[in-house]
Formats: sequence, C-alpha cells, structure tokens
Amino acid sequence: MAKADKNKKLKKEVPQIAELKQTGLFAFDTFRKQLYLLLVIGFVFYANSLMNEYALDDGVMIKENSYVMEGTKGLKKIFAKHSMAAFYEKNHANDQFEGGRYRPLSLASFAIEQSLFGMNPGDVVEVEDDNGRSFKGKITSLEIFFVNVEYTDDKGKTQTAKVLGPQVSTFHTETIARHLTNVLIFLLTIAFVFYLMKEQIFRTEPQLAFCCALIFAIHPLHTEVVDNVKSRDELMALLFAVMTLVFAFRYVETKKVLHLVFGMLSLFLAMLSKEYGVVMFALLPAFFYIILKKNMGQSIVASIPYFIVMGIYFIIRFKIIPLNTASNFHATEFLNNQYIAPGAPIDKLATKIYVLSKYLWLEIYPVTLCVDYSYNQIPFITPSNWHFIFSLFLHLGIVAFTVWLVIKRHILSFFFLFYLAHLFLISNLMVEIGTTLGERLIYSPSFAYCIILGYGLYRLLEKIQEAKTRQIVFIAVCSVLTISCGARVISRNVDWKDDASLFTHDLSISPNSVLVNGNAGKAYLDLSNRRENKPREMEFVRMAISPLRHSIELHPTFVNGYLNLGVVYYKLGMLDSAYANWSKGHELNPNNSLMKTYAYLFMVKGVEAARKKDLKTAIELITKSTLLDQNNPEVWSNLGGAFYTTGDFPNAKIAFENALKLDPNQVEAGKGYQSVIGILKAQNTPKKP
Repeated sequence: MAKADKNKKLKKEVPQIAELKQTGLFAFDTFRKQLYLLLVIGFVFYANSLMNEYALDDGVMIKENSYVMEGTKGLKKIFAKHSMAAFYEKNHANDQFEGGRYRPLSLASFAIEQSLFGMNPGDVVEVEDDNGRSFKGKITSLEIFFVNVEYTDDKGKTQTAKVLGPQVSTFHTETIARHLTNVLIFLLTIAFVFYLMKEQIFRTEPQLAFCCALIFAIHPLHTEVVDNVKSRDELMALLFAVMTLVFAFRYVETKKVLHLVFGMLSLFLAMLSKEYGVVMFALLPAFFYIILKKNMGQSIVASIPYFIVMGIYFIIRFKIIPLNTASNFHATEFLNNQYIAPGAPIDKLATKIYVLSKYLWLEIYPVTLCVDYSYNQIPFITPSNWHFIFSLFLHLGIVAFTVWLVIKRHILSFFFLFYLAHLFLISNLMVEIGTTLGERLIYSPSFAYCIILGYGLYRLLEKIQEAKTRQIVFIAVCSVLTISCGARVISRNVDWKDDASLFTHDLSISPNSVLVNGNAGKAYLDLSNRRENKPREMEFVRMAISPLRHSIELHPTFVNGYLNLGVVYYKLGMLDSAYANWSKGHELNPNNSLMKTYAYLFMVKGVEAARKKDLKTAIELITKSTLLDQNNPEVWSNLGGAFYTTGDFPNAKIAFENALKLDPNQVEAGKGYQSVIGILKAQNTPKKP
C-alpha cells in the first residue's frame, strides 16, 4: 500500500509522457522521427570537417604529447599527471596556466585513437615524396608534423626520409578518425539535449522541444569545438553535463538505482573532461528545485550523491595537482594571459566585463567567427568606455531577471542560471584562465542560450492564432534558420582545414592578435614549401613578411615571430637580416631547439663559400653559426678549418679545441688541431743561428 501511494505521488510530481503529448505544428511528431532529422542535420553540417587535418592546438595536445603518442601504453601517465605535463617536460618549461589543468579524458581518447588508427613506429606505409613519386617504407619515428621513414631505394640501399604527415598514406585515416569522433560526440550531445527537452522538460510541448534542440544543433558558434580536435574536452564536458541532468531526472522519476549510478558517473566524467563540472554544485539543486519542483531541502538531499562524486574528483585532482603547487602556476607570457600585460587593474576589470557582451553578441550574430582573440586584439578599455557601461548594465539586468524567474520557479530560470554560471567560469573575473575570449569556451553556455532562444521563438510563433498558418510559419522559420546556419557552418569547416587555411583566413578578422599574425606568417611559409605551390614559392615567402613584422611590432618579445621572420629572409637570400632576427630570438630564448637548425643552415652557407674560395665570407657565416649554437662540434670544426686555410692558426686552435671539448672523437677537428699545434710550435721555436 505504501509503495502504491509512493508511485501515485511520483506520478503527480512528474507527469507521464503518454498522457500529455499534444498535436504538434508539423508532421514529425514522434520522438524517433524528430531525433533522426536532428541527427541528419547535424551530420550534414559537419560532414566536410572529416577531411580536415590538424589545426591550432592539436599539435600541442596530440602530436607533441608523448603520453598520447604512446597510445594505450600512455594512459597511466595521462591520468596520473596534469594535462600539460608531457608538453612542458619536452620543452623544459613550467606550467603557464593558473591553477594547472587536469583534463585527462579527452587525452585518453586521443591515446586510444593513436593505438587504433594513428601512425606508429614500425608501421609499413605508402609515402609520396616531394616529386610526386610513391614508395613503400617503414616508420622509424614521429615528430610534431613530420614522419621519419626508412625505405629501400632502386639500388637496394637503405635510405631514410623525413616527410610531412599528409604525404603518408595512413595520415588521413588518423585524422578522419579523430574528426569523426568529435562529430559523433556532438551528435550524441544533440540526442541527449533533445531527450532532455522532449521527454523531460517540455514533454507537453514536443515542437518547443524540437525547436530548442534544432537551434543547438545548427548554431554556427559550435564549429570550433567540433572542427578543432583538441576541443574535445569542451564537447565531452557538455555531453556528460547534459547526461547528468537526464539521469538525475530519470532517477527522480523511476527511483531506479541504475539511473542514479549513471547520473553520478556522468558527472564524474564531465569533471574529468573539464573543470566546468564544478558549477553543478549549484546547478543540480537548482535543477531539482526549478525543473522537478522539489522544495529546497529535498533538492539539497537529492544532490548529495552528486556532491560525493565532486568530492572524490577533488581528492584525485588535489593529489595530482596539490593546492600549494597549483597556486604556483602563473603565466609569464602575455600570449598565455593578456591580463598580466601592463595596465591599470580597473581597466582590466572593465575589459573583462566588456568581453561578456562580446560573448553574447557571438551567440546572437555568429557570422564573423575567429580562431583567436588574444593579446592584443581586444585592448584594455577604461570604465568610461560605453562598451563597458553597456555590458555592465546588460548583465546586471540579466542577473536581476534571472533572480525574478527563480522566485517564480520558471523553467527558463534554470537555463539562465546555467548560462551565467558557465559564463562566470570563463569570464576571468574569479580566476584568470589564460584566454581573453574563445569561441570554444562559450560552447557550454551556448547550450543554455539555445534553449532560451528556442523557447522565446516558439512562444512568439504561438501568438499566430490560425493553426495552419502557424504550422507554415514554423516550418519556414526552421527551414530558413537551418539553411542559413548550415551555409555558415559548412563554410567555416573549410577554414579549419589546417593551420594554413585557418590563420590566413582569420588574419583579416583578428588583425591585432599576435598569435594570428605569427601563425599566419608561419602558414605562408608552410604554403611556400608545398609541392603544388612550387611556382609561387617566393610569392608565399614574401607574403609572410607583413604579418610576422606586425606580430613583433605588437609584441617585441615574441620569439616565434623573430624566428620565422629569420626563415623568410634566409629563403630570400637576405642572410644578414636572417641572422639579425635569429640572433634576437636567441637572445630572448637561447635554449630554443630550433637554434641548432638555424646554426646548421649558416654553417652550410659558410662551407659553400669556402668551396668557392671566399674564406672571409665563410668565416663570417660560420662564426654566426657558433653564436646561434655553441654546442655543435661540427660547426666549430668547420670554423677551425676556415681559419686554418687563411693562416689564422691561433683562432683555428681555439675553434678545434672547442670542437674536441664537445666531441673528443671529432676526427677532422683532431687532425686539424694536431696540425695547428705543430705549426704554432714550429713558429715559436727559435731558429738556430
């Protein structure tokens, strides 16, 4: 009898789906048909992203992450260390982000993909060389964007070649798998969003639920998280957050322990994806209170299992990144945190509040999209600036409206809370997260925005009295939105093909971003090296000059700007300008691994000059090589040889000594040194009368 009363009470609290379905505005009334339509739309929107390669931070998080490149063997390290550990270990650097990062789930998925689909040492592959000829070889090692391959030439000799990833036959299998995973996660998120809307929150109004889910599926602002493989952490964080809400609702409805377990597991996975899960501490009680109409006490009690999950997560996180260690993680470079740049604290605060309105504008008008808004695309503004004043009062108004909705326990109040809570996390107001503004960061708040927009649009359409007219208008509005958003999404996917297409396209949109200028210049250099661009090689090289110069004008200590500008001048034959830029880069970062390459290039030029009997030029060039890399014995040996040939035996002796200190087995340096010693000894021996 008690069980029957309990079930009766439950039915009263949570209306049953079958009893409340109404005739919709168009024929696709069933959950399955509407879901299939949404999934087809989502897949069509992002199908062309499957042929994209790597872009933006994909190299750092995947190709430069030794734990990921180990495949499943690296999983233990991934879960045992903070997310940037492998990158900083490789580059001998300290963590540059406030509080550290512990987001192992997306990295674990990259590692699994690496084992299943990635290029790995030992794989036998088909390779296309720079001349378009194909040959079979075995991968010996992997670098960031290069693959080292061992093969047998026509004469039966074993040779090695360093080729770009796209020149290897299995490269696109790897990239397609990674992009397909992102698309599938996004489609799964659409499915759970639609389920949450149609079967739970708006179960009495199926077309309202469809409208909300459709706007989420087609919103162009979501392109970055789907197209950028690295942004899988954002995709997973929202997917598991929505799943947490779905299973929390289901547990209240069914009281099945399995639903509670799934809800708790979903929350744990959300927090392993990204730290956004922390806001569920407030959002889950609000969900029970607003959506499920529990009283405050019941809402807190219902949230306790999820609080336990959060506690477990933080115990793990603080074991990996202790609080005292996390507090020592600070950015030292403007590009990693614009807010450490010189400026008045009140101006920085005004800028942070102004950025909130830029986020909202991107939600409202997602047409002009950009990969980067970092230093110095959004300069600091003063509190007297109208952008700050407008944004401040706008968001104060949103907060006040949200409070009013919460008091009324209106369904939309939960989504306003969801939006504001996630917006606060990325606002830099509490913790400076290292990003001024990022389209990927607004993905989770965008979920709430889409629900609010869908609700408002549907209520507006309801004002049309005549049912047939309302049906036609509804279909027309959905069609226009889908087509217009689809055109923007599909075209934006093309921009995300690779770094070259992305940064050269976005340069005009973010002309004062140091990173966009620097990466656009590097992109033009990369384009100049492509086989198909050989006839236009020097044209692309010259195109790199302007953005690279602008990057160091904006940020005079931007190391990569100097290094790449040096490459430009080297390719143009302007060796003095190349050295000046590489020397500046060396001054700023003497331990940069690329210095060895640049030093080698000057040595090669010096040796060429020596062969042409231009020993003065040879000594000048090889000396510059030693200044860029003082630890290369071959460079010192060649410098010693040049001095020896000119008869400058004291300097030859010094150069040969340096070579032998670095490598006692340097044969040529050893021979040269013995010869120089003999000559100097003979010169210093007094002649007999």
